[in-house]
Amino acid sequence: MTPVYQTRFGKDGNCWAACLATIFDLTLDDVDQCSCNNSNWWEETDKFLSERGLYSIEIESYINEKGNRVYPMVWPLKPTICCLLGPRQVNNKINNIDHIVVAKTYADKDGYPVFDLIHDPLGDKSTPLDHIKFIILFGKII
Repeated sequence: MTPVYQTRFGKDGNCWAACLATIFDLTLDDVDQCSCNNSNWWEETDKFLSERGLYSIEIESYINEKGNRVYPMVWPLKPTICCLLGPRQVNNKINNIDHIVVAKTYADKDGYPVFDLIHDPLGDKSTPLDHIKFIILFGKII
């Protein structure tokens, strides 16, 4: 994986395209149609992935009755590449614009998820996300 950094920021940013470019070893121009400033960015993402025999799986987190953030899925035992989406914390305040990063996820010895940051398209590894709202995995079309 070659790290690709976003070139647009804010609500018209291209962090998602930069994540896809990083994962698939492409240039930002190769996946720019998947950036959120395009009105049909999710359809373009589906097309981009299906051309590679893949589809996306979105897992939404929620807060359980104990106040813990949980993810309703069984975690893979072997490390799997994924993307994590959520708000960033900027100057001790949660930003209202979501950001996405590339990570590796797997289950720890007790079956709980572990997330290892691989790439932040902003280049800032200090506080990429305040919390994870969505996990995006890639499944193979068979």
